[in-house]
Amino acid sequence: MKKNLLNLNTNNKEKYLLKDGEFFIERASQQDFLFEKNFLLESGVKANYLLIVDKEIDEPMSRDWILNDHSQLKSYRLFLKGRNSHKLAFRHNINEAARIDSRSLVLAINEEKLSLESIYNFSGYSSFGRVKVDALLAGKAELKFHSDINVLPSAQKSDTRVDMTLKLENDGVRGEIIPGLNIAANDVKAGHSAGTFRLKTEDLFYLRSRGLNKVEIRDLFVSYLSKSFVADIKDNKLKEELIQLIYNSL
Repeated sequence: MKKNLLNLNTNNKEKYLLKDGEFFIERASQQDFLFEKNFLLESGVKANYLLIVDKEIDEPMSRDWILNDHSQLKSYRLFLKGRNSHKLAFRHNINEAARIDSRSLVLAINEEKLSLESIYNFSGYSSFGRVKVDALLAGKAELKFHSDINVLPSAQKSDTRVDMTLKLENDGVRGEIIPGLNIAANDVKAGHSAGTFRLKTEDLFYLRSRGLNKVEIRDLFVSYLSKSFVADIKDNKLKEELIQLIYNSL
């Protein structure tokens, strides 16, 4: 997948300047994958980003973002097979009238162990953020996912929200999702939610009475989550590739 970024320098971390209208894609299983990167959106720039984690992460990984005034970022993060021995950290600084729409999807159905942390620091007047996390766990998978929104005193008139949902398929999985909301400004809109879902016995009975087995029931949820995850991506070919990648990983 082509990288549409300008490499600024190689001082400790790779630093990238996103161009207006670009869609940057990176995949952990690719040979040139780097564990630490800094990204910058200059004022007024609108960009898209997709991260696919489809292998074991065996050293610290971080992605640091700066969204300058009036910039906009649509961020997609997809976590599939693999386990990480270190926390995966994503940090964002959002300045005046900048906007971030972040969507994460975690699908772990075997023995994956994932530890993720996303931090969104809103420091600019009239900044905007929507953060959504969906996760499905099965087998003996484990997940810890903390997602914090920090609204600083300078972020008056900001509008932020984080929503996290976790589906547990069986008793052997372990999941922890924590949406954080820390507000230091007094004229803002902000909200957060977290929900854990497991099919009730009567729901399973109904679905099985309709001829669906356990794998087919899971496929229904995966189909819904994957289509929801790619819904805002305008490139239809990329949508199809992502949905196929998700199904191939299960």
